[in-house]
Amino acid sequence: MKRLLSLDVFRGLTMAMMIVVNHQSGPAFAALRHKPWDGCTPTDLVFPFFLFIVGASMWFSYRKTGHELTGQTFGRLAKRGALIFVVGFLLNWFPFWDFGAGEWRSLATMRIMNVLQRIGVAFFAGGVLALWLGSYKRILTAVAIILGGYWLTVELFGDATLEGFVGNRVDAFLLGAQHLYKPALSFDPEGLFSTIPAVATVLLGYVAGKFVGGGLSRVSDAVSVGANNVSTAIGGGGVSAATGGCGVSPILGGLGIGGGLAVMAALALNTVSPINKGIWSPTFVLYTAGLAMLVWMILLWFYDLRGKVRSAVDGEGCGSVGGEVCGSVNDGGEVCSSVSGGGAADSSSTGNKTTEKKFGATFFSVFGTNTLFAYVLTGVLMRVLSLPWFRFTVGERSHTVWSWWHGVVSEGFTWAFGAGCGPQLGTLAASITLVLVIWAMIWPLYKRRIFIRL
Repeated sequence: MKRLLSLDVFRGLTMAMMIVVNHQSGPAFAALRHKPWDGCTPTDLVFPFFLFIVGASMWFSYRKTGHELTGQTFGRLAKRGALIFVVGFLLNWFPFWDFGAGEWRSLATMRIMNVLQRIGVAFFAGGVLALWLGSYKRILTAVAIILGGYWLTVELFGDATLEGFVGNRVDAFLLGAQHLYKPALSFDPEGLFSTIPAVATVLLGYVAGKFVGGGLSRVSDAVSVGANNVSTAIGGGGVSAATGGCGVSPILGGLGIGGGLAVMAALALNTVSPINKGIWSPTFVLYTAGLAMLVWMILLWFYDLRGKVRSAVDGEGCGSVGGEVCGSVNDGGEVCSSVSGGGAADSSSTGNKTTEKKFGATFFSVFGTNTLFAYVLTGVLMRVLSLPWFRFTVGERSHTVWSWWHGVVSEGFTWAFGAGCGPQLGTLAASITLVLVIWAMIWPLYKRRIFIRL
């Protein structure tokens, strides 16, 4: 089944960035660090972008079931959400055995929540709500209720500070303070309470996916009708306004307008509800979802729709040989432009098919088609390389493989660029080498079309 290439690239780009920002082991540029509290850096965009993509992909995944919440779809959502949660918890616990103490790592103080756990919960809750509610109006109303109710609770029972956040008390009660990221403060940036607005991020992604997928479906239907009367269409000087330019401009415009409005709303409300990743504030949801729409708009145009917006005066219209429609949605619910073979994107034209290489398509699709597996693999690899068997001494310092490599790269960049920015460039370069290592490890899976879904 062919896939929407822009979503694979967006997902892969986000995962590559997640690896980079999670491994800034030394001096780092401010853009590659999380904001201490209020505010937002590019690093703070990575996780909400991924949840947005989860929601967008969900619309395409459940197209075959008619986007209806049935016992079967509920079971699928529950099973996958639980699997992601359990894998995340096991990753927290890994490597299970404390080799220094010679015993199992204690679960008494093990952190319960983390990135994968939040993805699992938000995927399940967001999926159930999206399929149950169905329409744009109902889903967006649910988003408003979730965000409004969440912020009202935050303000009524505390405040938006680290110490006064009501989620601290809720998470400590439900999970136990000893199982949180910061036990002394009873705070966890991926805690259960702040996962509530993260569900809204998934829902906004679903709305965007519904808008894009539904729009492409309508284009497909319109062009199919026009193809039966192609001679009339050409003789009349082109296709109708409804199908002109493949009808994809409104899709791109809709994403742009929706994203712009969300960003402006977040900035306007920032004084009331500060943009804050730590508590996943309502403005953080709107700001990051809006930016995600704008990024997807660009990627959608570049990877899936570029070249599809054609002038009917050229006599090309939107059709293609063999009955396939440029930029349309096939029976599986995903767009005809796709990664094929070595990652080229198919580009149809009247009379023949050409293959157009799209910049970065293969590289990011490798991550985008085995995303959560890449995340788990990175976590496992870094923990394994920290085990006693991989530790060694250089001079008087004990090193893991990663700390040694980071030191070597950092020293090289400091020598080349000086102490001003050399250490930061070295940290960035070292994290990029980790991205390349993980990419090389999962490339064979991509090459063999093996996609591991958690």
